[in-house]
Amino acid sequence: MRKIESVKIAENPIKLGEFIDRTEENIKKMSTAINILRDKMTSMEEEFEGKIVEWRQINGRMEKMERQTIINTNKIIELERRITDMTMRMKSFEEWVKEALSKIEYRQ
Repeated sequence: MRKIESVKIAENPIKLGEFIDRTEENIKKMSTAINILRDKMTSMEEEFEGKIVEWRQINGRMEKMERQTIINTNKIIELERRITDMTMRMKSFEEWVKEALSKIEYRQ
């Protein structure tokens, strides 16, 4: 076991009351800082929650737009099919008219 020859308590000794006062001041400062940080955190959380809601709304709109785009694309495909069908019918009708005209001309 070592012998303790000397103990240095403090370079600038202060009274107990002064120490308590300083400690209380430091605690008040820390408490104030904690409250400020807590308020900032709450504000940031609220802002973040607002951004999440906004993001969800935007995402929902995008999903609706995607669905509408698919619906519109399907409608366009159906219209193209109908146009192709009508074009084929018109060509058939044109051929029928030509054939009918040639028969009429042949009879004359």
